[in-house]
Amino acid sequence: MEKKIFNQISIAYQNLSNRFQNYNRQYIDLYYVYPNNLMIFEGEKLEFLLKFSEIPFGGFFKDTHKNQFYNQNYFNGNCVINEENTIKIHYDFSLILFFYLVNSLKDDLNTFLEILESEEFKQTFNVYIKIDENSLSYHTAANEKIWEYFKSKIDTIGYINHIICVITTDIVYINIDSYVEINKNVIRSILKQLDDVYNFDGFEIK
Repeated sequence: MEKKIFNQISIAYQNLSNRFQNYNRQYIDLYYVYPNNLMIFEGEKLEFLLKFSEIPFGGFFKDTHKNQFYNQNYFNGNCVINEENTIKIHYDFSLILFFYLVNSLKDDLNTFLEILESEEFKQTFNVYIKIDENSLSYHTAANEKIWEYFKSKIDTIGYINHIICVITTDIVYINIDSYVEINKNVIRSILKQLDDVYNFDGFEIK
């Protein structure tokens, strides 16, 4: 994925999920309604979102998931609706953006998990790490060495780092022992949700 596209998706996700700031918006009939003069809708940011104004929200979900959903209205309508003074965005559209990023890095995220569980990794960083089935934790002093190791194994590690360290808060964090902890279970859960729920076949953001 081109860096520009990755950044556009990431910024839109963070803005719409209120990741760092709460924006003025109302909830009406499955949509968040924003005044369109907010800075998150300036220039290229608005152009990016309007790419989804003709795309049905329900098209990003597998039929097996939709058939289990009690409220079929949830899947109706387009992702984004642009009006004269407002812009309406489906309240879960930010999840589409997040899982699109995950889908684009699915193979590398699986490789990342395999590395965490590999004997080579355990032996290389044995003095720094604590590891079990659920998570890996390591002393903060080893952070640079460990991520340089990941970089040597995965070309897209910068994108992965952004997803698991920046735009999410429950995967990589400082635990009560003041160690950096990587929650493997959350990564597994996200990948399972991607496989069970979402469908990005034939869709590409350009």
